[in-house]
Amino acid sequence: MKPTKTRINEAYQLFLSRRPTPQEVARMHEQVESVAQMRDIFLSAPEFQRKYRSMTQRLDRKLPPTLIHLHIPKTAGSSLSQALSSQPALQPNHLVHENGLKDFQAMPRSQRRELRYIRGHVSQGVVKAFDLPHRLMCVIRRPGPRIFSFYQFISRTPTHPAYEMMRARKLSFGEYLEFSLTDMPHRLELDNGQIRRLAGRFAASGLGQEPALLRKAVHVAMAPEMLLGFTEHLDLFTA
Repeated sequence: MKPTKTRINEAYQLFLSRRPTPQEVARMHEQVESVAQMRDIFLSAPEFQRKYRSMTQRLDRKLPPTLIHLHIPKTAGSSLSQALSSQPALQPNHLVHENGLKDFQAMPRSQRRELRYIRGHVSQGVVKAFDLPHRLMCVIRRPGPRIFSFYQFISRTPTHPAYEMMRARKLSFGEYLEFSLTDMPHRLELDNGQIRRLAGRFAASGLGQEPALLRKAVHVAMAPEMLLGFTEHLDLFTA
């Protein structure tokens, strides 16, 4: 059903918080054939987009930033996230991995904004996709022990994708390091994996660009919104 001019006037006040000019009412009445079409026009209008951004920014300022935990594998992140998840001040919280990012983005922003703590194996590069005011938290570990812990984790975890391969080949730690040179997911994790995650470039395209990634990772680690800890001193970080 074609909207009446009265309905168009009400829509301007509802979506744009202003009264329309007679010309705007006449133009809208001439163009639209249904309320649904009129709604789509308002929602896609630059004026509505600007006012919506301004409104969400005002609402964002009323709530504290969401804590986003960049969980690097084998840095005691699971123990840390388990402890933090039980804190009343960090409720509600949500587990997000990069392969589930689309599902998270499909949540209404109002629901995402209520989250006080987001945890999961994500790199810094996907934080912008969360579209939330935030503080970051990350724990890093000495590379040697982290890599050896990663090897041990695969060796004892039947649900890990590489478990059967490791078991069939009976790979020693040294043999696993050699294997990782030709297997891309493992190479990215073992070859400066922490730097790649902090820099937001956990992909094959970052190979050979380690100096630039290191500079980016240091910039992220030293940013005012980052809380950075070390596995070797986790007790001090959580105190």
